[in-house]
Amino acid sequence: QVVEEKIRTVDGNLATKRYVVIEKVGQGAFSQCFRVQVLGSEQIFAMKIITKEKMALYKRRSSVPYHSISVEEIRIHQTLSHPSIVFLDHWFEDKSYQYIFLEYCAKKFIYADLDSLRALQEDESLDERQIRRYGLQILSALKYLHSKLVLHREYHIVFMSLKLSNFFLDADDNIKLGDFGFACRLQDSTDRKREACGTPNYTAPEVISSIGYNDSADLWSFGVILFRMKFGACPFEMP
Repeated sequence: QVVEEKIRTVDGNLATKRYVVIEKVGQGAFSQCFRVQVLGSEQIFAMKIITKEKMALYKRRSSVPYHSISVEEIRIHQTLSHPSIVFLDHWFEDKSYQYIFLEYCAKKFIYADLDSLRALQEDESLDERQIRRYGLQILSALKYLHSKLVLHREYHIVFMSLKLSNFFLDADDNIKLGDFGFACRLQDSTDRKREACGTPNYTAPEVISSIGYNDSADLWSFGVILFRMKFGACPFEMP
């Protein structure tokens, strides 16, 4: 399978850039992710394809316009540069899909399912020292997001859907945050969000109850992530 992108050359003409799909590496509620290679090059990307039709279905159940969710994800992600955050190279769209080209992390999702997590624990390859290492890298990314400065105007990014499947491992076993589908901006330290979203087992109580929350909700989710890496299950399970 080949994905084509129309690009404007330096002389103003239109050209076609082609990406060869190598394999599927992940799937979310509104999107799929593939490892792709630029045709005629050795350059590799993770290509996230967002299905507009599925997002439109979400729109009908939500007060948030579906297009604004994906565009906000891209706008936030494009401003970020941090060693523990997956780099967003570029994006384009057609009538049916949005295509987001990301840094490819060779080890794909980190412990996205319980079986792979338990397998790691059984062979003792995930010990407390490794969990601490991952934890420090995650905290470094969260600290960066929560104190982001853009165009001399401070705002904070709260993640709202922090969970294990949002993280990737690169070839050097460094953890990277890579999915900003429900990230949002807080204008100042007094700003509060009230949208209830995210995976319940990872989500802070103030998010579920819609009483108003800020970036501290991410720290609750961070604690759940550490607990699950250590014990193989979330501390709280929704029925």
